Amino acid sequence: MCDGVTSDGPSTSEGHKKRGPKPKNVWSRTYFCHRGGVKQTRKDVNPGGSSGYIGHLQKPSKKIGCTAKLKVTCYLDDPNTITITHINKHNHNVGDTDELQHLSLSADVKKYITDRLNDGFDKRHIRLAIRRNVINFSSNKLSFTVINGNSILNQIIHSDQMVHADKVYNLFYKIQNQKYQRHKSPHESVKTWLNELESQGFKTFIDDSSFYSQFTFGFLSPQQKQLLLEAKSWCLDATHNTTNIKNGLLYTIVIRHPITGTGYPVAFLFSVDGSSSPLIRFFTFLKLIVGVPAPLKITIDVSNVELYAISSVYPEAQMQWCCFHVSRAWIKKLRTTV
Repeated sequence: MCDGVTSDGPSTSEGHKKRGPKPKNVWSRTYFCHRGGVKQTRKDVNPGGSSGYIGHLQKPSKKIGCTAKLKVTCYLDDPNTITITHINKHNHNVGDTDELQHLSLSADVKKYITDRLNDGFDKRHIRLAIRRNVINFSSNKLSFTVINGNSILNQIIHSDQMVHADKVYNLFYKIQNQKYQRHKSPHESVKTWLNELESQGFKTFIDDSSFYSQFTFGFLSPQQKQLLLEAKSWCLDATHNTTNIKNGLLYTIVIRHPITGTGYPVAFLFSVDGSSSPLIRFFTFLKLIVGVPAPLKITIDVSNVELYAISSVYPEAQMQWCCFHVSRAWIKKLRTTV
C-alpha cells in the first residue's frame, strides 16, 4: 500500500469547516494499493525511436489498475480505537514472490546503496552484497534453514532480496546529478564547472557570443597542456551522442604519451554546431592563448570540416586521414557500386 489520504471532516478550499452534520469521526485515512492506477506514457515520445523497433519488456509495470484500498477511521464515540475497512478486492495475488519486485526498497537498503555508490562501488556488486546481507540476516535472526532441499539462497522472503538493476541505477543517476549538476540549466552548469576548472589551473575556452546557441566550450588541464606543447603529432577524433544534448559533438585531441606509448587525450571541445566554425575558434584559442605551436602531422577522420578548420589555423601542419576510416569508406563505396 502507498501513502494514504487523511481527512478530519468536511471543509472548504480555504480550510474552514462547512456547515452540515457534525462529523462522526476524529480522523480517517485511506491507503490505496501500490498497484493501482495505470502506467503513464509520454505522448511526445515515439515508441521504438526513429527505428520503430520496440525492444523486449525487461520489467512489467506495477500499475495494473488495482482498486483495492484500506480505510482507517477513528470515531468520536471511541477515540482510543480505530476501525480498518477493506474496500474492493485485489486483482493480483498479494504475497506471491512475483509481487515483491513491485514493492519499494526499504529505507535501510536505499541508504546502503547510496553510501556504497558514493564510495565508488560497482552497481552489480552492490546488488549481490545486499542479497548476501539479507540471506545472512534471515539465517541468523529469523532461523531460516534448508527448505525442501533448497538453500535459503533460493528462497525469496523479502523485496530487498530482489534489488532490480533499475532501482540501483535510479539512485546512481540521482547521485550523479547531485555531484555534477551545478545548475538546472545545462549552460549555466557548464559555465560554473569551467570557472571551477579555471581556478584549478585549467585552460578553458568559451565563446560568450554564441555559447547559448551553439553550446561550444573546451578545456585542458595543466598536465595536458604541457604534453600538448611538446607533442609533434596529434590525432583529432569526433564522437557523436556522448550526452543527452541533441546533435552534441565531442572533439578530442589525442597524442602518443611519451612514457606509455599509448593514446592520451590532451584537449576537449564540445559543440552542437557541426560546422568548422567552433573548431576554428578552438584551434585559434590553442594557438594564441595557450601557445600551442603547429605540430608536424595531424591525423583526422575523413572529414572536410576538420580539414578546413585545421588548415585555416595550422596551415603548415601535414594532414593525414585515419586509415581505418579510409578503408571503411572504400568498403562502403565498393559495396554500393560493384
